[in-house]
Amino acid sequence: MACSSVWCSSCYTPPESVQFHRVLPQDEGGFHWALSKDKDRHLCARDGDHLVTPFQCNLCIFRNLQGRNPGSHDALVMACIRQANLDAC
Repeated sequence: MACSSVWCSSCYTPPESVQFHRVLPQDEGGFHWALSKDKDRHLCARDGDHLVTPFQCNLCIFRNLQGRNPGSHDALVMACIRQANLDAC
């Protein structure tokens, strides 16, 4: 089964069906601090991420794990795979 998906960093965003918790940097007093470049941290990929982190698309990972194409009942698994990829990037 060949993958027909194309990876595009600006399109690779978190799944909308599930909201994952994000931990933002904070100091000892609980003050959240972040640079402006960190506002999209774990929310989208960046150009070149696939060169630094071994990357495989959601569909290919699912196929490797399950040995089949995903169905409508696999939406949560697909969302988790996508978020794991974003966390790695």
